[in-house]
Amino acid sequence: MTDDELQKLINGFLRLPTVKRQPPFLAIAGFPDRELVWENILAFFLDPKACHGFNELVLQSLFDAIAFKNKDQHPIQSIGDIQNVEIYKECQTEKGRLDLLIQGDDYVVGVEIKVNADLYNNLEDYAKYINERLGKTKIKVVLSLRECDVKIIKDNEFINLLWSDLAFSIKSRMGDFLQTANPKYTTFLNDFLEHVLQSQGAHPMSDDETKQLDFMQKNYKAIQEIVSKHEEYCVLTENKISLLFKSLTERFGGKIIDSVPLFQNEGTKWSKFCMLVKEHSKEDVGGIKIWFQWSYSNYGKIWFDFYMPDKYELLEQQIRATCFEKKTYTCLGENLEDIETIADDVEEKAKCVIKAIEDHFTKVTP
Repeated sequence: MTDDELQKLINGFLRLPTVKRQPPFLAIAGFPDRELVWENILAFFLDPKACHGFNELVLQSLFDAIAFKNKDQHPIQSIGDIQNVEIYKECQTEKGRLDLLIQGDDYVVGVEIKVNADLYNNLEDYAKYINERLGKTKIKVVLSLRECDVKIIKDNEFINLLWSDLAFSIKSRMGDFLQTANPKYTTFLNDFLEHVLQSQGAHPMSDDETKQLDFMQKNYKAIQEIVSKHEEYCVLTENKISLLFKSLTERFGGKIIDSVPLFQNEGTKWSKFCMLVKEHSKEDVGGIKIWFQWSYSNYGKIWFDFYMPDKYELLEQQIRATCFEKKTYTCLGENLEDIETIADDVEEKAKCVIKAIEDHFTKVTP
């Protein structure tokens, strides 16, 4: 690929519309794929008596999805009196726990929930538990993100319903219930369904996403070449960071009390070491620790910084203002600097920080 072809490809990519999916609330909360979280949310919306105001929407949508998935099985024709519908969670069976049990006037539905985990549960035990419940119609469901082992499912008379099956079924009926629904829980349910569909890769693509996909398909080989070269330069930079880390470790020797040669945090790769700068009195058991870190933002560009515990935030700010200037180093490409030269400068900056800390506490505690 020539430079002109490469630039043309990059320009074409930059002209594409920006696509940013808004994160669902579960992802923001940090529990995007916890089965218990999904179970609790589903149980709440399945209960037609709950305060969400959707009445029987989710329960009827579940029955519709079951009937569509398994046309051979006699479907539940009516929910019956919603006052008689009970939703039970974590039902204790003889050998385990069934996630959900729905008990109606003349039916019982058992649901085992799977998000990312494999189906390792004792379905025979669950089936026995469900069959022993009161009700003429008994339905057993494994609700999962992906298809499970067909033989295990059929041998125990379960139906494997996908989360996307249920989500689309709910969405198709939701419009009929919006007038009675609590607006707050309308937002929550919509957000949960969007998260489910995104997790399963079943979310419909927007026009802008379709344009991006079309671009990627047309330029697949060229993009692969760029990605390969990108990975190559990342490895080169990581090797340089490893050499820098080794050199600094040797320079500071026994003063380093903790170190991480290379780790990744939120897409950014770092190296860091921790030093015990000054043994302190009883008020600060273990001494004053300072972290020195360095990272690279792009190929061969390395920057160095230091951090102190939160209780010394004011002192850290004073040091940054008086004797510490953040600097970016180049260890690859044009104007590259030798690793030992970079290590010399980093060592000088680190010693400057350490001295400033020691001077401060000498004045505070003569």
